[in-house]
Amino acid sequence: MQPKPGIQSPKYLKEGAVILLILFVVLSLFTPRFIEYSDYRVVRAIPIIINFSGIPLLVILLLVLQNGIFKPYFIIYGILALFIAAIASNMINYEAKANALKTNGVWGKAIVTEKKQVKTRGGKRWQIKCSFMANNQRFETLYESDNKNTYKKGDTLDIQYNKDFPKMYELKRVH
Repeated sequence: MQPKPGIQSPKYLKEGAVILLILFVVLSLFTPRFIEYSDYRVVRAIPIIINFSGIPLLVILLLVLQNGIFKPYFIIYGILALFIAAIASNMINYEAKANALKTNGVWGKAIVTEKKQVKTRGGKRWQIKCSFMANNQRFETLYESDNKNTYKKGDTLDIQYNKDFPKMYELKRVH
């Protein structure tokens, strides 16, 4: 019996890739709060890295391991997996936040504490950072866009936050 041409892989490599892909998909779709709302940008980037590199590369790897050879159209499957994972995770996480704010949302006031202008590919944009009180503690928002340059330091905005997890919030702006 002749060996199958192409890449020969140990069985555990394929099984490991399947388990890792399932783990990445679950983590992408149901991102834990401590990751999604972390104070550290690098931690919040984990789901993005998983969606844009981990899932597509694992799909391509599994196709190569299954077929024993790389075929250029596998890249299309990897890109398709990227779009499906990114869209699904955005929809699920957006709905989870909306539901949490609907059931546990508390209205309060946030004060603009910082304002800065940042350079982007499309030009310069304004961003604001606010602070608010929740559960007798002071919380800060992430930098939020102020595209119309509406707010200045000291302005007050309405904010809705999750009473059980105040890092989950939504600024309500008047434009």
